Amino acid sequence: MKVSEGLFRPLGELGIEEIGKQMGVDIHSKKLKLIEHVKLLASYVVLRCGSLRELGENSHLHDSVSTISASQLSKVNNTRDYTAFVLVFYLLLCHPSNYRKQWRLRRFLGKKILGIDSTTISLKKALRLLGDSYPLREKESKGIKIHVAALLGHLVQPLSAIVTPSNVHDSVMFDELLADTSLFEILQELIVVFDKGYTDYERYRKLIEHSIWFVAQLKKNAVYEVLTSVEYERYTEQTILLDGMRLRMVKYRDERDWTFITNIPAEELSADDTRDICRLRWMIEIFFRELKQAAKIEHLYSKSVNGVMIQVYSTLIAYTLVNMYRIMNNVWTSMTKMAVRLKHMFDLTMDLTDPG
Repeated sequence: MKVSEGLFRPLGELGIEEIGKQMGVDIHSKKLKLIEHVKLLASYVVLRCGSLRELGENSHLHDSVSTISASQLSKVNNTRDYTAFVLVFYLLLCHPSNYRKQWRLRRFLGKKILGIDSTTISLKKALRLLGDSYPLREKESKGIKIHVAALLGHLVQPLSAIVTPSNVHDSVMFDELLADTSLFEILQELIVVFDKGYTDYERYRKLIEHSIWFVAQLKKNAVYEVLTSVEYERYTEQTILLDGMRLRMVKYRDERDWTFITNIPAEELSADDTRDICRLRWMIEIFFRELKQAAKIEHLYSKSVNGVMIQVYSTLIAYTLVNMYRIMNNVWTSMTKMAVRLKHMFDLTMDLTDPG
């Protein structure tokens, strides 16, 4: 089996052809059906193309992707409903391969770690709305924001991804991300970690009421009452009353100062483990860096909202397919190295297994 065939095999098990029929998204292009469209744009990411023209000019060289010109592909990107790509992404997350080796996840108290964060992609040109000749208002045209909730470990796998204009505040999307996550994971079996951009006392209260454990950074201007305080060599352990909620606060002193709050009792989770959970949140930052460097998501090839949304979700689909391939073939190198490897091996018949 060719590497490209193994990479795309999970897509053939999702019933994408039926999705195309039910959503009516294949009526705009008889030549490029939805499943071929998904494969083509995933190939754009894996082959690390610099433009749709480059992909179109070289598509005939690869048996696993359809041959199409850049202009034709651009037209389909603008007209095919992007929500079909969103559905394919979420169906892919349900694929059994995603849970075969549990992503080499870090676990604390038997729970998986769910990180929530966002990244902004700047736009060089104003993004134009479908059906309109005018650009978005200036405050909305500076970029888009990708909000993500993801399981954290040696690999990072998004469980929810929402795209908004860049001026939408992170906190607004938190509940929606968590609701999407609950489709795949039982929230009581997770520890949710997020930074101070998601500060919302009512949110903390709801998490406590629903028995969901969380670790968060505390804003410097937060007003609270210290109930108990114990000094240790590297950290201070305190019980505080924050807006009527009894929470645990740890102030850590090492290579940097950490101040975070949690509803996990000290007898359940040590201060070191609580700090490690906060550090693990940086895995999402690495994920965003990989999207921008390895997947080149910052290079937007469309000027329409629909085209941009298709690119974002096809990139997430490609990222997930690569992760699944790494799991199935026991390859645990970085996404950047894996992307280079796949580009050179795309049409080869060989085993990618890395014994190291």
